[in-house]
Amino acid sequence: MGSIRIFFDYIKEENKSVCRRCKEKIGGNHVTNLKKHVRTQHKEEYEEWLNKQKTEEEDNLKNKKRNREDEDAAAGSSAKKLKQGDIRSALFNEVTVKINLETIENACINLIINGRPLVLMDDAAFHSIIDPILEGLKTTAKINRQNIRMKVIEKADAQRKKISGELRGKMFSLKLDICTKRGRSVLGINAQFIADDGHLYIRTLAVFDLAERHTGVYIISVLLKTLKTYSINISQIFCMTTDNGSNMVKAVKLMDADIEAAEIEQREEMVQQHTEEEEEECGLDNQFFQNDEEEMGQIRGFRCAAHTLQLTIADVWKSG
Repeated sequence: MGSIRIFFDYIKEENKSVCRRCKEKIGGNHVTNLKKHVRTQHKEEYEEWLNKQKTEEEDNLKNKKRNREDEDAAAGSSAKKLKQGDIRSALFNEVTVKINLETIENACINLIINGRPLVLMDDAAFHSIIDPILEGLKTTAKINRQNIRMKVIEKADAQRKKISGELRGKMFSLKLDICTKRGRSVLGINAQFIADDGHLYIRTLAVFDLAERHTGVYIISVLLKTLKTYSINISQIFCMTTDNGSNMVKAVKLMDADIEAAEIEQREEMVQQHTEEEEEECGLDNQFFQNDEEEMGQIRGFRCAAHTLQLTIADVWKSG
């Protein structure tokens, strides 16, 4: 029905309300004064207006109550249908990402090989991130330090097999260097070779934690053990690059001696397997062995240029 003002026209310039029924002017536009005029001067219209007002208010209350009941019913029905996953969806924003178990495992492996401790794989905060992803993948696989440790070992074995295949039957040069820091010494062993595609490659064969004094004998024993891991024959070594330390120089000489001994042993076996007649047919004679003897044990040792320059500068500095 509306406000009581429907019975009046308001004249703003005069600040008066004019009754549409009797044309009487009433000062201002206050609802109370207007309602009093209608109630006293136009009783029938007022009663009709009042009844309509009550009916509208009752209808509004009923509509509000009905809407509230409908909302409560809908909320109750939704609550009954909610499961744990639905509750979680309501509490957290869900995202969709493209990822698989292999990607997750490789990421964990990279964390470890880049210096993070294995205990990280059992950290509660780390699992608060990784577990929902594994749950989304619906996998029974577990991420922990035992599993990731085995994955790291498997990756290392696969890489060793790859390098072994690359070096099979090829001549290559070795680079050896020892780093000592905070009482811990590490020997790095690199192999440099030219692959079938004509490009030069460097592969790290080992980073070995030295547990004994850095003697030439100990260094060469570690080197031979590493070469054996890759099924590398020492005769494949073309040269060795080291620093100027006496222990490294000694290691090169020992390796040279090992190669010479291995070649002599190999030739003695060949002589025993062939008679003089077979040697003539194969073009093998004493002159061949005599000439080739000069080329045995010819592993070349190179001093690291950077280390040599460093020592030179140090000597000049000391001499003033």
